[in-house]
Amino acid sequence: MKLNNKGFTLVELLAVLVILVTILLIAIPSITSTISRNQDKELQARKDLIVSEMEAYAMSHKNSTTQFRNGTCAYSTEQIQNKNMISKDNLLNSEGNLIEGCIYYHTTNKEYVFENPCSKTLCSD
Repeated sequence: MKLNNKGFTLVELLAVLVILVTILLIAIPSITSTISRNQDKELQARKDLIVSEMEAYAMSHKNSTTQFRNGTCAYSTEQIQNKNMISKDNLLNSEGNLIEGCIYYHTTNKEYVFENPCSKTLCSD
């Protein structure tokens, strides 16, 4: 009687499984750190966008943002969202939550700055 030996042995299957598990153990931390770095970069890009939009808003609303443009007060992202100062979509992170912090004008460096936590008094206008 002739046997039909067309399958894989248990040793061959175990060897393939060990190789696959080893590859996964190497790949998963790398993929996780890449995702985390990309989320950090996206958050920084959103903060930069918020700063740019607030700068444009301040320039187009000079009468109502005098204290802000003088660097004496800051707007929190919550205030910006409630007053519809800039696009609401740009105030949200990738998970849909409001980005915490505030924007103020740094008079020494002559630039708008995003910081968290906020060290300035919030604008009241």
